[in-house]
Amino acid sequence: MAGRVLDAAGASVWLLAELVALFLVVATAVAVAARRLGVHRLRRLLGGGRVAAAVKGIALGFLTPFCTYSAIPALVAMIDAGVRTSAWVGFLLAAPVLDPLIFAAIAVIFGPPTAVVYTTVTFAAALTAALVADAMTVQADRPSVRRRAEVPTTRPRSDDPDPACGPDPFGPGPPWQGWATEARDGVRYAAGLIRGIAVPLGVAAVIAVAVMGAIPGDLLVAVAGPGNPLAVPVAAVLGTPLYVSGEAFVPIAAALREQGMADGAVIALIIAGAGVNLPELAVLGGVLSRRVLAGVVAAVFLTAIVGGYAIPAVT
Repeated sequence: MAGRVLDAAGASVWLLAELVALFLVVATAVAVAARRLGVHRLRRLLGGGRVAAAVKGIALGFLTPFCTYSAIPALVAMIDAGVRTSAWVGFLLAAPVLDPLIFAAIAVIFGPPTAVVYTTVTFAAALTAALVADAMTVQADRPSVRRRAEVPTTRPRSDDPDPACGPDPFGPGPPWQGWATEARDGVRYAAGLIRGIAVPLGVAAVIAVAVMGAIPGDLLVAVAGPGNPLAVPVAAVLGTPLYVSGEAFVPIAAALREQGMADGAVIALIIAGAGVNLPELAVLGGVLSRRVLAGVVAAVFLTAIVGGYAIPAVT
């Protein structure tokens, strides 16, 4: 018993260290990139009408295949820059599930037609959710993370010609000071973000490890096998506490399929596991309001369920 507790504690520490390192690298890179681009350029790149902005956000999510967790620094930068709602919602929903590596893995496991349908379904779901959020004028209403991440020495570009863009999200100061200086300020900005999410992230990592150790593969197959008419929604629910990157999640799902899990349940497990899980929800809780967070979770679950039923039916 003591050995299992120590193993779980070690796994929790390792997972937390991995998450913090990943977040630090991505947040620093995003902060430096946002400083280099400037607010007005970021708005212009992701601007346009409701549909155009949504498609740009989804395309950015596809080109930057982050899990929801590691997409959060980019999400924060987009919200702070004031990009259109449909752009940041489309990015947030597309980044974890419209992953080129997941596409390739599904093509190998299920065949290229299934991968194409998977991409079509997840793109349509992200686009629909982004357009609905924009039509409802959803606001992020971000709580404490932004305040904790303020970096007074980080500098906006002095050549920003658009006063309507408002202040730079990374604080006032002189113009671009070179890659080395900006990278140091980016690290400080990233560290501020991490301080804002440290406690919920640590708790979620412990819970995720405990759940992963407590749910054997045989149980997943038993409750989400072909004989269960509710296998797809069950798999979507079971995917939530299992924090694994999308690239690592697909081999697990393939093994479960070989053990007898229904194809639709495997698809639902991939979408839900990549799109929402405990560490990601813990961090998003510091970035989005409860209402918006509930909407994101509902959108991912609905996508997982629709995909789980529709994709096997048309391939």
